[in-house]
Amino acid sequence: MIKEQNVIENKSPDIQGGKLKKTFRKNGIDYRLLDRTNKTALFEQKLPTGEMAGYEVCKININKAGDRFGKYFPESESIPGNEQFGFDGSKAFFPRDLIRAKEYLKKLDGLCTDRDLRHDLCSAVS
Repeated sequence: MIKEQNVIENKSPDIQGGKLKKTFRKNGIDYRLLDRTNKTALFEQKLPTGEMAGYEVCKININKAGDRFGKYFPESESIPGNEQFGFDGSKAFFPRDLIRAKEYLKKLDGLCTDRDLRHDLCSAVS
């Protein structure tokens, strides 16, 4: 059953319609989705000047739908926040390391289980 009232659109810069956006800006860096699986994503990173900054391989978190702070949030995907990055297997690569980044995308995808991906934001505020 979908709740119609008090539905909050996720305003995170990396999410659109519950799915990861193909392009967004985070921490002053422009991200462009190059490849993804159901569990992992590979992003190209560029500085606002257009200069290549590198690549990022991230585990995709699935945020469960639920009520938080009196509002309903639908299920959505997200990438790790700054505090979580690196601890969950996500990794950054130099601009010259696209091949290594693609290899790591496949490796991380194989290491991820569906249980790893469930990220229940409700438990933090329940």
